Amino acid sequence: MKDILSIITSQGYEGKTTNFYDYCKRLIEENDIEYHTSKNTVGAPINRTKLHAYFINRKDIFDFLWLNREIASPDKEIIFKKYPVLHHMHACIREFREIFITKSLVYLYLFIEKYQKSVIGNIRTFVSGLLKDIEAVENAVSSQLSNGFLEGGNNRLKMIKRMMYGRAGLPLLRAKVLC
Repeated sequence: MKDILSIITSQGYEGKTTNFYDYCKRLIEENDIEYHTSKNTVGAPINRTKLHAYFINRKDIFDFLWLNREIASPDKEIIFKKYPVLHHMHACIREFREIFITKSLVYLYLFIEKYQKSVIGNIRTFVSGLLKDIEAVENAVSSQLSNGFLEGGNNRLKMIKRMMYGRAGLPLLRAKVLC
């Protein structure tokens, strides 16, 4: 629907986005159009041949890629067919996770060699960033130690600082942190 909205906006539509979505919803109801979203489709059989419209949520795609959450097999086929670059990204993310699971420096260097010449510019940039700080990356891969606890404390402190909106200075911040 976003694509349709951008097209009609370029043709002169000046209405609000919510009006457009309300109109689309009314059209769907009036014309008895069956549609389905990707939400809760894992393991749920859906007769896609009967549907007029089918939506795969962007959040579900991100969860599939980054959080390794499973989505329905037909959904995977749809997104990989429509966006072939996602297949490449999914493989890259999976392989990078495998480096930390196996704690293998060999896998790290194979990963770097493979994705240094990736067709996706962001992946090449990521790999060049790994190479710039390779010693720290090697330590992160091979070591059982983590600075997660320290980073959690830093995150908490920054959150408190933001909540205070810069009021009253260091003495009040110190008191709030110690409370």
